[in-house]
Amino acid sequence: MMSLWDALRMNMMISYQELVRTFLSYVRFTL
Repeated sequence: MMSLWDALRMNMMISYQELVRTFLSYVRFTL
């Protein structure tokens, strides 16, 4: 069973990856 911290940390990592991917696609689109 995962702890609350593990679930939160994994969710943060996924959100960070999505944020970076969106930012990179935005920069590539504007440039």
